[in-house]
Amino acid sequence: MSADGGDPVRRHEMDSRSVIAQGPRSIGAGSVRDSHLSTGDLYQTIYQGDVYQSVPDGSVVAPSSVDDAAAMLFAPSPPGTGGGRPAEWLRPDALVAPVQPRTETDELVQWCLSGHVPLSRLVLGAGGQGKTLLARQVCAELTGRHGWLAGFVEPPPMRSRAAGGPGQPPDWRRWAEILTAVATLPTLRVPALLVVDYAESSAGPLSALLRAAARTCAASTGTAAKGQEEAGWARILMLARHDHGWWDELTVSHPLHGWVDLWPVRLRCLTEDMHPDKVTTVWRGAVRSFAARARQNGLAAVPADAVKHAVPGQQRFETTLDLYADALVYALGSGTRRSRPRRAVRAGPPAGDPLARLLVHEDKQVRATLLAHDVRVAAEQQARAVAVVILRPAGELDEARRALHADSQLAGLGEQTIQALAAALGRLYPSADGGFWRGPTPDRLADAYILRLAEQCPSDKDWLRFLAAVAPGDSPAADGHVTMVLLRCLSSPRAAELYPRAVTRIRAFRPSLARSMERLSAALAEDGSWPDATVAAEKATNLYRELADADPDTYCPDLARSLHTLGTHLADAGQIDGLTPLEEAVRLYRRLAADTPAYRTALAVVLDDYSARLLQAADRLQTRRRPG
Repeated sequence: MSADGGDPVRRHEMDSRSVIAQGPRSIGAGSVRDSHLSTGDLYQTIYQGDVYQSVPDGSVVAPSSVDDAAAMLFAPSPPGTGGGRPAEWLRPDALVAPVQPRTETDELVQWCLSGHVPLSRLVLGAGGQGKTLLARQVCAELTGRHGWLAGFVEPPPMRSRAAGGPGQPPDWRRWAEILTAVATLPTLRVPALLVVDYAESSAGPLSALLRAAARTCAASTGTAAKGQEEAGWARILMLARHDHGWWDELTVSHPLHGWVDLWPVRLRCLTEDMHPDKVTTVWRGAVRSFAARARQNGLAAVPADAVKHAVPGQQRFETTLDLYADALVYALGSGTRRSRPRRAVRAGPPAGDPLARLLVHEDKQVRATLLAHDVRVAAEQQARAVAVVILRPAGELDEARRALHADSQLAGLGEQTIQALAAALGRLYPSADGGFWRGPTPDRLADAYILRLAEQCPSDKDWLRFLAAVAPGDSPAADGHVTMVLLRCLSSPRAAELYPRAVTRIRAFRPSLARSMERLSAALAEDGSWPDATVAAEKATNLYRELADADPDTYCPDLARSLHTLGTHLADAGQIDGLTPLEEAVRLYRRLAADTPAYRTALAVVLDDYSARLLQAADRLQTRRRPG
C-alpha cells in the first residue's frame, strides 16, 4: 500500500512539501503518514498534524440531514436590528440601505462553483470595508440559487477547560461538531462554503478546517459529483483586516499551502472608482433609507426635501462604512441646514471621522435608555460603562455588575445604581450567544468607543488604571479578550491620525498585552487545554516579535521565553512542529548568552527541552514506521 494511504491530503502534503533530510538525524518523510520534514539550521524539524485537529469522540453524532449539518456548522444569527439604535442599521445583516453590487461577489461565487482548486481564499480589507456583507451576499447566492450550505463558522473562543459534555469542555465539543459536519458533506452530497471572520486571529482553527475540507475531496470519498471532482465538498472563505505574518505561514509554510489561493481578494472602498456624481447618488439613496427607518422608529430625521440638494461630507471615503456612517449621521439631522432651492447642503465637516460623529447619536441613545431605567450618571461615567461592556463580556447580570464595580469611577455610584446600570446596558447590548451583554456593533463602532475613551482619559495613569480594572489578571480568558479588542483598535482605519494619543497609549500597553496572553496560555496549559494554550502562546509570541523588532535590547529575552513556551505547548499537545519555535529560542538564547552570561542557564534549559523533544519526535516517527 502507498505511503499516502490513498488520501489526497497526505499525498498533497508529501508531494508539495516533503524532503528527505540529510545528516545524522535525518528521517525519510516520504514513508511517514501525516508528516512533513524540513531542514532547520540546527537539526531537522517535522510538522505533524494541527493543534485544532482532533478526532471527535462517540458523543458527537454525525448529521443525518442537510438541515442538521447546517445547524452543526454555522454560528447562530445575531440579535435583530429592529430596535431604535441607529448604529445597528450599519450592521452587515441590517440591510437598511440599498446594497450596491460588487464584482467580487460574482468572482467568489464562480470560484465556488468551478469545482477546481484552490479550495480556500482570503478577502482582505480594512475594518468597515464591507467584507462581512460581501460574504453574506456570496452565501445568499449559493444557498438561494445553487443549493449549497453556506454561512459563518466561529471557532471556539479561548477559555479555560470547564465541565461539559462527555469528556470534553463545551467549546471543544462545539468544534468537534463542526469538524464532524464537514466530514459528512460527501455522504449528504451537498457542497458547503465555510466563512471564517477575523481569520488573522484563527490560525489554529483555520489549519484544522483546511485539513477537514481537503479530506472531502472526491479522490478520498469515491462519491464524486459534477463540479466536485477536484476540490471536494467544502470551501473556506477567510475574512481578515491584515495579512501580516499569519498569511505567509498559511500559504508558504503550511504543508497544505497548495490548497490556498496565494492572491487575496483585496476589498477597497465601494466608492474608490466611482464618479463623484455616482458617489452622491449612492449616498443620497442611503440617506433616504436611513431617514425612512428613523421615522418608522419614531426618531427625528432630515426632511425628505432636504435630501434632494444634499451632498456627502466628503467625496473620498476611507472605507465603505464611513460612507454609510456619513449618510446615517446626515439622515438623523446632524449638519443639516436650510438652504435656497438647488443649493447643495453639506453634511458635517469636509474631513473627519463619520463614526466619531455617529458616536454622538449613540451616546444619546445610551443616555435615553439609562434615564428610562432611572439611572443618572455623568457623561464620562457613561462612556466608561460602555467601554466595560466592550472589553469585558459578561455571562450574567451579577458578573456584569462586578465588572462595572471594578472601575473606581463607577464604584462610587453605589450598589443599587450599578445594578440598574448593568441591567440597562444588558438590554441595550444583548449577547447573541447566551451571554448577558456584548459590545455594540459593527465592530468599528466599538473600536471608536475605546479609541475615544483612551484619547480623552486625562492622563496615561488614568487609562492604565481603567485597563487594570477591566483586566485585573484574575481571569486569563477575560484578559485575553481585552488584548484582542485593543489590537483590533490599532488596526482601525486612520486610528493614528484621528486618535494619536489613544494609539500611543495602546501601543505603550503592548508589553502588558503580551504578558496577558502569556498568563492566559499558562492557565490554559495548567487546565490541560493545549490547543487554546498554544493559540494564546502564538499571540504572545507575535506581540513580543513586534516589540523585539522595534527594541531588540529590551524585548529579545521576552521573545526567546515566549518561543520556548510556544514550543513546549506544541510538543505537549503532541505536535512535532513545536521544534521550530524551540529551535528559534535556542538561537536567540545563544546570542543573549554570548553578550550576557546570566542567560546561560536559560540556554541550557531550552537546549535540554529541544534535545528531548527531538528524541521524542524521532521515537514517534520510528514507531509509526514499524510494520504491524
